[in-house]
Amino acid sequence: MLDEQTKQQIKELFSRMEDSVELVFFSKQNCNYCGEIKNLLEELSSLTDKLKVSFYSFEENGEAVKAYNADDAPLIIIKGKNKGELRFYGIPAGHEFGPFLLTLIDASLGDTQEVGEDIKEEIKSLENDITFKVFVTPTCPYCPRAVRLAYTFALLNPNSKAYVYEAIEFPDLATRYNVRGVPKTVINETLQLEGAYPPDIVLKKIKEL
Repeated sequence: MLDEQTKQQIKELFSRMEDSVELVFFSKQNCNYCGEIKNLLEELSSLTDKLKVSFYSFEENGEAVKAYNADDAPLIIIKGKNKGELRFYGIPAGHEFGPFLLTLIDASLGDTQEVGEDIKEEIKSLENDITFKVFVTPTCPYCPRAVRLAYTFALLNPNSKAYVYEAIEFPDLATRYNVRGVPKTVINETLQLEGAYPPDIVLKKIKEL
């Protein structure tokens, strides 16, 4: 799925990884992009020894579904030095591909350059559970900012979960959350943010919940 020039660029990007990262991928029958996602993850893992991939299906691996609390597919779970939970539902394509790669590096390092040190410390200090649901599409140029911010919270804070959904692949969920434009972020099922907000504004709104 990746041409040689792109592979070389990704290899250089992956050279920044320190510790290993595992990607846990769940597929299911009648899944539009599961085959493409599997191929993509295999290609990425071939570009560095720091990236491991495990493949499961809902129909054949019930124990893994329970163990990882997988609720739908296609689902990619990112397991590295992140304190919280990082998930991507769908195919990380288009404008989402770059941020996905950067998140793998962040998970390897357990740190990020996405926000300043003062914001990092505030995120780390949050004590209540926080769940982000971010709806995106591959053609949305503003979605990566919302995705990266949600992932930053889950990277740094053990009480945070960041779930990113490719809205076209999950139309029922997008309808349930009244997604009419992207990015749309739903926090703790209560706070709804349409568009990409600066980190300090999102942090302030979370503290107000």
